[in-house]
Amino acid sequence: LTTLISCRAVGIPLVVTMPFAMSRPFYQAGLGTWPDAFDYAPLRMLPARFLNWLMTQIMLKGKFLVKDFNKVGQKFGVPPIELTTDLFQGDYTLVSDIPFVTGVQKLPSNHRYIGPLFAKFDMDIPPEIQHLPQDLPIIYFAMGSSGNAKIVQQILAGFEGKPYRVIAPIKQLLANSNVTIPDNVLVTDLIPAHKVNPLADISVIHGGQGTVQTACLSGTPIVGVPMQPEQEGNLDFLARLGCAIHIRKRRVSAEAVLQAVDQLLADKHAKQQAKTVQHAYQQWDGVQNAFEFFVEKFLVP
Repeated sequence: LTTLISCRAVGIPLVVTMPFAMSRPFYQAGLGTWPDAFDYAPLRMLPARFLNWLMTQIMLKGKFLVKDFNKVGQKFGVPPIELTTDLFQGDYTLVSDIPFVTGVQKLPSNHRYIGPLFAKFDMDIPPEIQHLPQDLPIIYFAMGSSGNAKIVQQILAGFEGKPYRVIAPIKQLLANSNVTIPDNVLVTDLIPAHKVNPLADISVIHGGQGTVQTACLSGTPIVGVPMQPEQEGNLDFLARLGCAIHIRKRRVSAEAVLQAVDQLLADKHAKQQAKTVQHAYQQWDGVQNAFEFFVEKFLVP
């Protein structure tokens, strides 16, 4: 975060790439929701609309950490930062989302949609995945590096005896844990998700943008269990479009996840919407668009 102060102090433009979720325009569009981390039982008695409004007000007026940053910035003649959300933005902000998914067409003049940006590991699909029988629906179960080990183990155990075949690159999240791997689950290390995800019928993921965009470009409906607010926003975009189910972290159970998987497997509309989102994403090349931005802003006279 201190880069924002450093760059402005020496007069170097700062370009930041970030998801749309949790940006200032995200909250200005009224898309913020009450965080799963604060989804305590007593608060569930309050209307969701009120809680979402309250969170939006907090984020559009919040100045957490801003005072300390401005104190330092003042010493170097840097203009003051207004809101906490501004700490995550730059002089130029490249938004690694697409307007079809966010539902917001117009961005501030120093923001630009560029499309998906996520890792594509130069790896082959492991033989055990290539030879996986196709007799049952395939579930791709990945919770990223931020996945909660307890939740992962809970969901993993729930797959026992279910009529699916599960590809689960979660080995690092099971380290030093004494868990029984169900017979229908293939646990792996890191795999090329952009090659493996298209083999699946449903993705069960945590909602990190890279994991979400991999599923979207694979045309796969999503069951999401987010670990933090940005992931919640990523999943909510797709839930609004009808191709994802967002399960709150404090309400997650193996039963809830499996029910959502079964619901999406039987939902023709969700599958069609996932294909529509896939097509929308295919029109955007995030890397190329980022390159063109730099050429336009900094190289062309």
